[in-house]
Amino acid sequence: MKKLLLFMIPVIMIITACGGGGGSSSGGDTGGDTGGDTEPTTKTIGGLVSDPAISGAVVELRLKSDDSVAVICGTTGSLPCKTFTDEDGLFDMILPIGADLTAYYIKSFGGFDTVTNINMESFSFESPIEAFSENTDNIVVSPVTTIMRASSDTTVAGMKAHARSVLGLSDTADPAADPATDGELFKKSYMLITLASTYRDMLSASGSSTAGEPFSVISAVTLSGALFTADSELDDTSLTEIYKSFAGNDGYDDDIDELKSTAVSIEDVDSTGDVVAALIDKEINRLFKVAVMTLADDTPVTVTDTFITNIEAYVDAVQSLSEGLAADRFMINQIARYTMLSDYGLTSYADFTADTFSASLSAMIADDAFGTAVTAVLESGPTYIVSVPLSDSDLPGDDNAKRAAYYYNSNLDVGYKARKLASDIKDDDLNDDINLVAVRNYAQAGLNAKAKSIADSLIVKTLNQSNAYRNIAKNNTTLGGDLAESVTYLQKAESLIRGLHDTATAEPFTTSEAKELADIMEEYMSAGDLEKAASLESYMDTVLADLDESEKGSAYSAVVSAFNSVVKDDVENGELDNVEAMTDKIVKYVDNLSLGTKEGKIYATQLVFLQNALIFYNAVGASQKVVDTYHNIIKDMITFDSSSGKTNWEFYASKMTGPLYRAGDSSAAMDLLGSITKSNYAANAAESIIVGVYKDDFDEAVSIYEAGVPMDTDFDNIADYINSWTYLASNRSSQGIAMYALNDGLNDLAEKAVDYTESKMDAAVQYFKDNNSDFAEYLVKMVTSQNRFYETGYVKNAYLYNELGLKTKALASIQKAIDYADLCVDSVNKATAYSTIAYYAMLIDPAYDASPLFAKARTVFDNASGDTAFSNDNLFNIKFGIADDYILQGDTATALLTMEEAVNYAELTHQPGVGTEEDKAVVNESENFRKLAEWYYTMQDMGKAKLMLEKSAAVAPQHSKASSVSGQYKQILQKYAQFGLYDLGYEKAKVMFPVRGDFIKGMEDFIGAMLNVDDFDKIDVASRDLDKDGKPDFFHLSATAEEIAASGLVLDDDTDGDGVADVLDATPFYAD
Repeated sequence: MKKLLLFMIPVIMIITACGGGGGSSSGGDTGGDTGGDTEPTTKTIGGLVSDPAISGAVVELRLKSDDSVAVICGTTGSLPCKTFTDEDGLFDMILPIGADLTAYYIKSFGGFDTVTNINMESFSFESPIEAFSENTDNIVVSPVTTIMRASSDTTVAGMKAHARSVLGLSDTADPAADPATDGELFKKSYMLITLASTYRDMLSASGSSTAGEPFSVISAVTLSGALFTADSELDDTSLTEIYKSFAGNDGYDDDIDELKSTAVSIEDVDSTGDVVAALIDKEINRLFKVAVMTLADDTPVTVTDTFITNIEAYVDAVQSLSEGLAADRFMINQIARYTMLSDYGLTSYADFTADTFSASLSAMIADDAFGTAVTAVLESGPTYIVSVPLSDSDLPGDDNAKRAAYYYNSNLDVGYKARKLASDIKDDDLNDDINLVAVRNYAQAGLNAKAKSIADSLIVKTLNQSNAYRNIAKNNTTLGGDLAESVTYLQKAESLIRGLHDTATAEPFTTSEAKELADIMEEYMSAGDLEKAASLESYMDTVLADLDESEKGSAYSAVVSAFNSVVKDDVENGELDNVEAMTDKIVKYVDNLSLGTKEGKIYATQLVFLQNALIFYNAVGASQKVVDTYHNIIKDMITFDSSSGKTNWEFYASKMTGPLYRAGDSSAAMDLLGSITKSNYAANAAESIIVGVYKDDFDEAVSIYEAGVPMDTDFDNIADYINSWTYLASNRSSQGIAMYALNDGLNDLAEKAVDYTESKMDAAVQYFKDNNSDFAEYLVKMVTSQNRFYETGYVKNAYLYNELGLKTKALASIQKAIDYADLCVDSVNKATAYSTIAYYAMLIDPAYDASPLFAKARTVFDNASGDTAFSNDNLFNIKFGIADDYILQGDTATALLTMEEAVNYAELTHQPGVGTEEDKAVVNESENFRKLAEWYYTMQDMGKAKLMLEKSAAVAPQHSKASSVSGQYKQILQKYAQFGLYDLGYEKAKVMFPVRGDFIKGMEDFIGAMLNVDDFDKIDVASRDLDKDGKPDFFHLSATAEEIAASGLVLDDDTDGDGVADVLDATPFYAD
């Protein structure tokens, strides 16, 4: 079989102003002039960053005196001495000919080891230039030279002696040499990297912000003792000192034991051979052994020599298919998982020790599918390490598609991080679920090949594989890809499900499989292949007939949902050719749906789909079908459900009045409206009618609405009028007449609708005044809800007037809102109302002086704070709100001080043994600390944010019910995910859920939250903002130009926030 090559990280040297990549082979003087006998004015120094060669590392010349970057480089001698290593780890710099190099040292940061595949991010190496005084074009910067520079003896001989002593090197070893060329040096260098990597992992898992950079810590420890004993084992005292910040953390002892074992294993390697290859092979073997032992259910405490030998044979076989396989735990876990979940007879420890092992291994290697899977696994990891510089031709610049591809193919990709975490947990269901989400994300980014590689090799359950292929097809269609390609993916998805049942002994279809086929049918329709959709529908008729009666209804619901979804999209997109025929199918299959079990909701599911069918028929002018469907099918269902005396049916019926009215059956529509008893449902039903009337006759629309929803004598249903004629809820998605008109460009009608609402509100206020009503009772309808950014009443009108360009009217509505709030007694809601009014007033007119309103809010809050009826939870929310107000006013300092007061009240929310609702207080306190964590996170104070999460976790176990404790823990973990604290969240989950089953469930939520993190959670066009400046790193490829423009977002031109424009930045997603 043809060998498969590991896809390596592409790195091109970036030439900077102070020098160029590749190292200078000429050495010494470069000359600043080409003329005759002119004396050279500059010289070149260069060398290698090695462990072995590290590409993409930042290299700096630094002053010993103050550790600043030297500013003496370039032909002018006035530029910062900073460059990058090329793909071979080489670098060079141009300096003035007379520069005194004894005043400087070389320091490198990050990069990528091109041989061991180790990411050096967060590692820094140092090298003493004086050790290379005779050969400054061949300076070596390595882990070992870093230990040299740590020496208190600053002579070259002293520094080398120090490195030999603390690393246990022989007297003849040269610590300044390239470790890749010396077996003895490389073993120590490799172990230093292992120590640093473990430190980095512990640091990430602990969330500590005080621990130092790994090599700085290791170097400091060498000043007080050796790292290795005389037997080349790790010194216990030094180990303890290096990792003292993490002592007692979960897994600490295991990590230390593994380090000791690794040191012994490394020392066993023959120093005279190819040490680099030998060490990598040894580590790969170890990782495969651990993966197989962990995945197998029957692994004994002590494994046999046969197992070890066979693991080596297995690894050799895998390597024969993947030349250059790296010692990457994630990749190796995935290959082992694919092996053990496939039909190769290698599913258990027993299989790896059986006499049949060799035959099973040979069959596996001979199977092309296995080779394809290995390739897919290797290519499923990151192509780019964001700290490694790109060539000019690879820079994504302002090309949105390239930016999205760069992110999803980099180590920043949350999907990659989530898959790595799931891989470590070794749970098949979890791995499949996470990989399936990753497929969806990659497909949404247009990375079909990457999505397919995961579907092929990392998802093992057939149903999930089918789901994966269907999602690739769906997103390919959505993104305007080749529809024939979508159909190919769908055919693969369909064949996977049908393949489960092609044999006579196959089990009957499950509901989940039937639903998957329905979803595939939907995507065939979306891709325009109605023939294949019809063929699958015919096949499904047979499949569904064989299902148990208890499962049929659910399966048919999936079929109806599929048609409903496609028709809905077609209507919204104006593609009406097939709408009537597919709506016929909705009506046809509704009869097969299961009946409900709750009184008054027997036909709830049927009515949901049938109300949509009326809307769809209406959209294509099939008026007779609207009328017939209502009178022949729907009416009997409504009669049956209403006979119970329940009103649930009214919700569904409220959406049917409009289609009936527009179909010409105004009598039935008005009768139905008249039969609805709940005011909010009646309002919906009246609105459904007038949406189709107001454009032609606004006065008739008003008349119909007022007849269907007569105003209560005490104006109690004023909110129904406000919502129907403006919009419902603060996200403005449930449109009222004014919003419909505004979106249709009918500004005059929109203004007329807001004027009508305003007149009704004015009449209500006058009634309240005339009758000495409790104004506070209606505050949440007339001004705001309890949330500062949730507008109602007059503030809604102000927003719409402003959208219409009617600023004077908008500010008049704002004043009415203020006047109304003034009439109310002091309360938390009243204070919140002032803040809300202030917020919207500032949006409408940036010059508006909102300070008096915020002052009113604080005065009301202060009065409320003195009320003994308020709990500490109330007082927390009061202080929290005031802090938000200060942020709105731009007073961050006072906001922070006020939030500290909120923290104090949060800590008093639950007092053990106090009050009759102690469990409720526990939940409130835990939630309050999570609110504080998010607030501090938005203020970019990660230390405080983590502290608040710690406090939230500390109070959660005080609840009396285990289910509530678990629920609080899961919400805390979601915050860790939201804040990007993935490793820390993983470690916290192990502490929160010590029982494996609970841990798996907790991690499902945690990793799911990781994958759903959205920096623009209320805006659909983007989700990632690396530097948190409010500008997206890229827009979703599915977002249209109109949607992007409507969002008001602008693509970030400096994604990493380092001050260098992305079009010029060699590491655009990494601030170096």
